[in-house]
Amino acid sequence: MLIFVTQSSMLIIINLVVAVNSYCNSVLRLLLLVLFGWYIPLLPAGILFLLLYINIIVISLMPLLIVRVFIIAAVQMAFGGEIEELPSNVCGVIENVEAGENSKTYVICGLEPEEAKRAFTLLQLFNTDSAADVSLST
Repeated sequence: MLIFVTQSSMLIIINLVVAVNSYCNSVLRLLLLVLFGWYIPLLPAGILFLLLYINIIVISLMPLLIVRVFIIAAVQMAFGGEIEELPSNVCGVIENVEAGENSKTYVICGLEPEEAKRAFTLLQLFNTDSAADVSLST
């Protein structure tokens, strides 16, 4: 699913939604591994422990990603600039030049349908800028 966002400040929110969602998914996977992993007869113990360690590393690094998003947002709000470094979930930028209006639409992709719907709902809630436009496409 794709989300189209025409305001660069809205990218901060979508980035936070994706980061928090990934963090929650990692915690859930780790819980499932700990609770039910011992009952999977096909997985050798070494692979199971490797999966546990990978999940623990991912969970411990996720808050750094979220903090990084906040730092980028703070710097941009302080200097009022455009987003220089696009988040990894932005797969394209469309230039809108109509009747003297010069704005950009950021295409956010790589989201699961549920993630996209949740992010779209949050973007609509936080959209206080009348110039910003948010749309969802399948």
